[in-house]
Amino acid sequence: MIVGFLTLFVGFFFGLVVFPYLRAYAAKRGENLATHDDMDKLERQVAAITRITEEIKTEISTGLWDRQRRWYMKREVIFQAAKRLSEVDDALLASSVVLKADLVKQAEWKLEAPTPCGTIRLERNKKRADDAMDEGVHRV
Repeated sequence: MIVGFLTLFVGFFFGLVVFPYLRAYAAKRGENLATHDDMDKLERQVAAITRITEEIKTEISTGLWDRQRRWYMKREVIFQAAKRLSEVDDALLASSVVLKADLVKQAEWKLEAPTPCGTIRLERNKKRADDAMDEGVHRV
């Protein structure tokens, strides 16, 4: 009878005190394991997202650097082309001024009679040009 009473008491004690404690402990332990498992999953996801974000940043910065470099090179080419066009424009303007002055001078010469001094100079310059041509032909 004592054994039955002791068994009943131990059963009652386990039923009222230990079993609820073990059930609460097991539930809490299960919750902690689930939370730990969820945290591991979150860490892996955050690491993957961080890696992908860094790859995208690298691609964007590389692309930006390439575009910036191409823009700089285009700017330099356009600047050089504009500089050359300006030089050509200046040369054409100078030629235009010289041609206009020459046309005015030619018109004046047509109206004037040649002076003896000018005729002698012209003949002398023609003779020098012919001599230079003859020397150049003999050298070759």
